[in-house]
Amino acid sequence: MQTLARSIAQCRSPAEVTDASAALVALQRRLMDAGIAGHQAGLLISDLVDTLTRQFIILAEEELGPPPGPYAWLACGSQGRGEQSVHTDQDNALIYADNLPEGADRWFAALAERVTQGLADCGIEHCPGGVGPDHADWRGSATAWRSAIQQVIRVPETRNVMLASHYFDLRTVHGDPSLLAAIRADALREARANRLFIARVKENALRTRAGVGRLRRWRTPLIGAHRGTLHLKQQGLLPVQQLAFAHAMEAGIDALNTTHRLRQAADAGTMPPRHARDLERVRNTVLELRNRAILEQMDADAVPTNRIRLSDMSRLEQAHLKAALTLVRDAQNALGREIA
Repeated sequence: MQTLARSIAQCRSPAEVTDASAALVALQRRLMDAGIAGHQAGLLISDLVDTLTRQFIILAEEELGPPPGPYAWLACGSQGRGEQSVHTDQDNALIYADNLPEGADRWFAALAERVTQGLADCGIEHCPGGVGPDHADWRGSATAWRSAIQQVIRVPETRNVMLASHYFDLRTVHGDPSLLAAIRADALREARANRLFIARVKENALRTRAGVGRLRRWRTPLIGAHRGTLHLKQQGLLPVQQLAFAHAMEAGIDALNTTHRLRQAADAGTMPPRHARDLERVRNTVLELRNRAILEQMDADAVPTNRIRLSDMSRLEQAHLKAALTLVRDAQNALGREIA
């Protein structure tokens, strides 16, 4: 991994960075073959994507000239949490200092266009929801970001609560970390003190249900092209992530990574330790299954997808997955009883 990171950092053009990024798929396969847990593999892959991002930024700055003032490139989503795999899209943002010269935002927009396109050329696609600093909503001054984050806490409507899960995943990848640090610390304190916001975050954690329902029955489409399939991200990983986020927000926890949030929420007493341990194991189980399926799809020159067809799994594999997702359902049900 260190060799690949050095190789990326030595690239002198965007095309060279793109070529170097091709080794990420082979690295993901080696990590799985070596039995590296999903949690640890996510941290390693995310670190390399950080390296890719920083190199594209360095090259863009060489082309555009010095930045007009202090700024920071931010990651959120799976990269922000340190949970990336080779099949992912971009979730980034950009913050810059207040009172910069006129036209500063145009410079940062040009930077964002070059970096996000570079990542897309590496196979890390643009976010379909438009989460990226090439969109004006995800690029702005420190004052603008403070206001945006305060808004989602103080007016916790459904869309704002969904935005909050992105905002609280933000971390600095390149640039001045102090621009985000104070805003994030203040936001965590305000969020923890806002009982309505915490209640809405908990409700949102129940919005996406685990892939196993009542009587341990699979939640799979009965008709259509996806009949008999489970979406491992939406029905497995996302519910765990949202449960960890909800309990972490209640405790005012600064952690970003889902596993770290689970452990610290249990320590803080906002999540039963049994559920935290179960969800950590579930997450690794689903990650391993998802990543292996994606690599097999890539080997077959198929379009990677987070869906898995149950009929392609052995009975033992199905039983293992069903047991794991049942634990997610149990944790969601426990939270539902708490807020009822």
